[in-house]
Amino acid sequence: MIGKYRNKKNWKLPGMLLVISMCLCIPLTNKAQITSVNVYPDSIVNTINPHIYGQFLEHLYHSVSNGVWGEMVWNRSFEEQLNEGKWYVDNGTLTAEAAAGKTAWQIYGADNWRNYNIETDARILSDKGSIVLYASGGDILQRNKFKIVLSPKGSNSYIEMTHKFRWQDGSKVIDTVSTKPGTIPLLTWVSVKVEALEQSLKVWVNNALVFDYSSSTMPRQGTPGIGAENGKVQFRDFTVKKIDGTALVNELLTPARHWYFKGNAKLEFTNDALNEKNALRFTPKSGTNILGQHNYVIKKNDPVKGSVWIKGNSGELTVRFTKNEKVLAQTTITPAASTWKEYAFELVSSVDEDDADFQIVTSGKTPFSLDQVSLMAKSSINKGGYRADLLEATKALKPGFIRWPGGSFVEHYDFVNGIGPQHKRIGKLRWDDYDPLSFGIDEYMRYCEATKAEPLMVLPAGYHNHKPYDTSKASRDYWFNKAMDFMEYCLGDASTKWGAVRAKNGHSRPYDIKYWELDNETWKMNPDDYVEIIQRYAPAMRKKYPGITIIACGSGAMSKQALPLDTAVITKAAEYVDMISIHYYEELNKFQTGIKDLRNFIGGLTTMIKASANPQMKIFWSEWNLTGTDMRTGLYAGAILNEFEKDSMVQMACPALWLRHTSATGWDNAFINFDHKGWFAAPNYVVMKLWRDHYAPNRLVTTYDNEQVNIVATSTEDNKTIYIKLVNASDKEQSLQINIEGNISSGNVNMELVAADRLNLANTMSNKGAVKSVSKQLQINQNKIQVALPKYSASVITVNKN
Repeated sequence: MIGKYRNKKNWKLPGMLLVISMCLCIPLTNKAQITSVNVYPDSIVNTINPHIYGQFLEHLYHSVSNGVWGEMVWNRSFEEQLNEGKWYVDNGTLTAEAAAGKTAWQIYGADNWRNYNIETDARILSDKGSIVLYASGGDILQRNKFKIVLSPKGSNSYIEMTHKFRWQDGSKVIDTVSTKPGTIPLLTWVSVKVEALEQSLKVWVNNALVFDYSSSTMPRQGTPGIGAENGKVQFRDFTVKKIDGTALVNELLTPARHWYFKGNAKLEFTNDALNEKNALRFTPKSGTNILGQHNYVIKKNDPVKGSVWIKGNSGELTVRFTKNEKVLAQTTITPAASTWKEYAFELVSSVDEDDADFQIVTSGKTPFSLDQVSLMAKSSINKGGYRADLLEATKALKPGFIRWPGGSFVEHYDFVNGIGPQHKRIGKLRWDDYDPLSFGIDEYMRYCEATKAEPLMVLPAGYHNHKPYDTSKASRDYWFNKAMDFMEYCLGDASTKWGAVRAKNGHSRPYDIKYWELDNETWKMNPDDYVEIIQRYAPAMRKKYPGITIIACGSGAMSKQALPLDTAVITKAAEYVDMISIHYYEELNKFQTGIKDLRNFIGGLTTMIKASANPQMKIFWSEWNLTGTDMRTGLYAGAILNEFEKDSMVQMACPALWLRHTSATGWDNAFINFDHKGWFAAPNYVVMKLWRDHYAPNRLVTTYDNEQVNIVATSTEDNKTIYIKLVNASDKEQSLQINIEGNISSGNVNMELVAADRLNLANTMSNKGAVKSVSKQLQINQNKIQVALPKYSASVITVNKN
């Protein structure tokens, strides 16, 4: 169907073309056909909102912390821990203390680790204590795991398996799968080894096999760990190695995640912290003590500015970058204050190094406390605090808007913790890291300015994901008032309470923020509870800030499960909102069929909206993507963007994930994939950038008959340039003849092409250009272009009119 279109020059589609408007197929040979594609530059079907080329910035997998935000230190305030109980380092050992009936645990590494050996020495220091080890730990939340308990005489040693975890309700099954009498001597070091394979688990003590368990249903991958039960246990020489001997962990890691320690000092947490719960307390004994982190990029022409907060008279401290014990850059500070004080420094390297260690070194004997370690390269400082290469990567996509801060990160997000001086901010645990909220409202708004993107704020409305939504009046009032304060910080003038705080933080004028979304993924909430949120929030928001656009949450799956929330919002609250926000992530193998499902879903949603109290409501497709990073994501990106350009009901859209650190163990579907050294673009990035670079606001009448290709033709506002966007997601070359109505010059036209010879082709850090856009020239003759679209390809043809 051609549908309705705008006629710019009283142009009428000829009767003959109406007959063949579902398009021609012209035989080429006995082996192939040419599909006739007809483009009518003077007939506009609909205008295209550039906001369908938005982006979504969520704090997960270090997309923000240690990602876009140029802070180089991981876990800068020591709040991020993968443990429970009391832990400390002393004289080269790691000690765990667990209260009676409790377990102190600490895990390492990543939840996708599998087929490894754990080796350590351990000793029990209390008569009822037990050594605990973890294997195949599922993830950092320990949902599925093996817990191995090695006990002294008089108690049982056993293996406990936690499995069948269900995210939906948090349920799980815990089985004791093997039990033996305990034999571990007290106050004596024993060597322990665990071999964790995909279907077997073996445990040795002093080289004697204690447990040999196998099962086809056991957890097959996850984090290793150590711990104590009912008392105190010490560990030393802890290592984790792959079966081939490759080291995964081979040093004494502190209870503060990402930090290692070498020396004889006692290192422990103290709650006498600068800003939150934890600081590190040093009690030196003798020799040199080193607190450090791996994986720093330093450049000789890019000095690193840093600071550290210290409480106490530590004597001289050295801060430095090293590589294999060789010092690359260093300086000294001499803390001498009984209260918390910041000490600034600069490190200038004479060499370039991609894998340096950052270290804080002390040889003194006076106890002191350490908090808020910060490092930022001058190149990031010059960019406003943003990592230079990632800022350029995000700018290159020319986002129409940026949605922030959630996603699920917005749940329980308190904006107050992310404003003001960096050292006073209170972090937030979510996904795989404890984000120190160095990037808050003001950094986000400057980021939007740097990328020339419009801001879109998401307001939290209370817990509803990890625990049930609290319907009490006190909770509802708290989150409503918090949302109003959030908006006042952004939109209130300097005479208001929170507007004055913003002015004090350096921005006197209110921010220009039009778009406001009411929370995120509320489908676990009773739909009527969410309707009440809309009915309360929206009128108050509009009364105080007229002219804003309010967006309500819709569904997260294009199925019957989507109906209750979508139906409730559209039938009971449509008049309160301007858009409904939809999420959908498609499996890789549905990169073709998923587009048809999406088209049908939009049609059904549109029908419901048109019959509502607000038939002008539009659709915001606020999270979309495939679950991977190979060529299929590029094909899907091109096709879904074509669908959004075709449908004027979709006025805004943004995919996820936008950015992801390559150390992350989940959600491997990001557009921008990075580590401390650099980044690479996934195929979805390559295609979306190509489409965005060739955005034009007017969609033209285009007719063709070939289900193997997805085609959109658009024209610039002055109607002088035509862009034809084509996706061939099939495994066959598709031959087209493009017929363009009107006065078109003969000669060369440009084609930008992204193609792959196989679907699983992907870019990597070592091969960043496996999937890329290349230019080629085509001929246009008598308004006709002959083109052969390679299999698995996405392309844009640019045609200039006379």
